[in-house]
Amino acid sequence: TTTTTTTTAAAASSPPGAACCDSTSEHSFRSSASQPPSAPPVPEIPLRPRGLLGEITYLLSRWQYVLPFLINQSGSLMFYLLLSQSDVSLVVPVANSLTFLFTTLTGAALGEPFGGIGTLLGIACIVGGVAITMQTE
Repeated sequence: TTTTTTTTAAAASSPPGAACCDSTSEHSFRSSASQPPSAPPVPEIPLRPRGLLGEITYLLSRWQYVLPFLINQSGSLMFYLLLSQSDVSLVVPVANSLTFLFTTLTGAALGEPFGGIGTLLGIACIVGGVAITMQTE
């Protein structure tokens, strides 16, 4: 019973980990671009460093990239902590299925088209599957 309670508690904290990890992927992708796709090209700044080190410095100086990156990494850390406390057969399917849910919801929050009734049906199936998985474990 103690193992089941610990496993269920660890699995219940998997959704926040999945949310941290997956909801930031779309935002990180968007903010890593130097310019928005619809903006006209900006002339090259002569003082901007070039090469790999320059690109890393440039990205790390933008909070729009660093904040989602740190949230994403905290989700990854939470995932590994859950793996150490719970069954792999429970944590991995729950986290992987919630990937699609949080990516879809974050995309919709950022203004992407939602997808209609098929997307809602998929979200309902994911939530139902996660609930069944957590109930049986």
